[in-house]
Amino acid sequence: MVGISIVLIVSGYQFYFWPQRKPLRTCNVGKVSSIDSRIPFQPQWVWIYSALYYPFMISPVIWISSAAEFMWICASYVLLLFIHVAISMMYPIKTPTNWRDYNPNTYSKRFLKFIQSIDKGGNCFPSMHVAVATLTALHMTFGLIETFNWIVILSWSSVVAISLSSVLTKQHFTRDIVAAFPLSCALYYFYSKYVDIEMFSIF
Repeated sequence: MVGISIVLIVSGYQFYFWPQRKPLRTCNVGKVSSIDSRIPFQPQWVWIYSALYYPFMISPVIWISSAAEFMWICASYVLLLFIHVAISMMYPIKTPTNWRDYNPNTYSKRFLKFIQSIDKGGNCFPSMHVAVATLTALHMTFGLIETFNWIVILSWSSVVAISLSSVLTKQHFTRDIVAAFPLSCALYYFYSKYVDIEMFSIF
C-alpha cells in the first residue's frame, strides 16, 4: 500500500502541475491581505511543509484493513486532486514575485528555492497541502477515534503545523488555507455518505 501510494503521489503531481503547463486563463497575482502582510517569512518551516507533509499523507495505511478500503481512500484523494485542478484552471492565482525574491543562503532557503523551481505557482488557491492534510486527518479520525485517540490528536496537530508552514514559507495566502478546510470536509462527507466499501469486498 505504501508503494502504491508513492506511485499515486508522483503520478498525481503530473495533473497537479497541469494548470501551470497548460493554462486556460492568465494567472493573476492574488491580493495580499493585511494579515498576509503581517506574517513573517520563516523559511525553516519548509521542513514541515515538505518533510512532514508526505509521510503524513501516507499515514492512513497504518489502519486500513482491506484492499477495498485502500482503493476508496485513494479515490477520495484523486477526486480532491481533480477538484483542485479544475479550480486552478478556472481561477489561477499565484503569490507575489517578491515573496520568492530572497537570498538562498541557508539550507532551508535552498530547499525552498528547489521546491519553487518545480512548483512555479498559479494553483495556490485553495492550498492543496492543507486540503490533503485535512482529508488525511478526517480519514485518521474516523478510522481510529475509538482505539487510538493520541494518533487522532497528532493528526490534527499535523494539519495545524502544515497550515502554518504554508503561510510562513509564503507559499500561500491565508485565504488559501481557509478555503482548503471546507473543501476537504465536503469531500469527506460525500465519501462517508455514499461510498460502500463492502460493495467491493471481493478485493
